[in-house]
Amino acid sequence: MLFMSGRKGVLNSRRAYLHMPADAGVSAGVVVAGVAISVTGVYWLDPFVSLGIALIVIIGTWSLLRDSVNLAVHAVPALIDPDEIDAPCANSPA
Repeated sequence: MLFMSGRKGVLNSRRAYLHMPADAGVSAGVVVAGVAISVTGVYWLDPFVSLGIALIVIIGTWSLLRDSVNLAVHAVPALIDPDEIDAPCANSPA
């Protein structure tokens, strides 16, 4: 709940917010797969659940990866207007 307020703002807050549900999902997937394997003896459930968890994490964090790459190559973050950055400041000396 502490990270919910910053989930749409700063990149580090978004990263922390996404990390929490991802950890919970991974833990739940491991427990469910472990119980299912114990009950049924179907061992292929382990890699199947692992691939499913990996896919969910990749899809859920794609925008975070895109924003990180944009910052790494000095692109302008989505919340900043590039025209305001290029415009001269009224208080700056000429």
